[in-house]
Amino acid sequence: QRTRTLLEKRKDAILDALTDPNLSRGERKLLEAQHKEIKADIRTIKYGAPIRVLRALDRKWR
Repeated sequence: QRTRTLLEKRKDAILDALTDPNLSRGERKLLEAQHKEIKADIRTIKYGAPIRVLRALDRKWR
């Protein structure tokens, strides 16, 4: 649950950052790529994941 909360908070922060009209094209592409990646990671743990996967995701998104 803790990992899922971390990922959801990170996803929300990315979405908030994407609303900034002053983002450069490169920054926007980077954030969009991170958004896709975090959505995939959330799907990975949605129905349960081994502890090793959860630990890896914790390290990845901290």
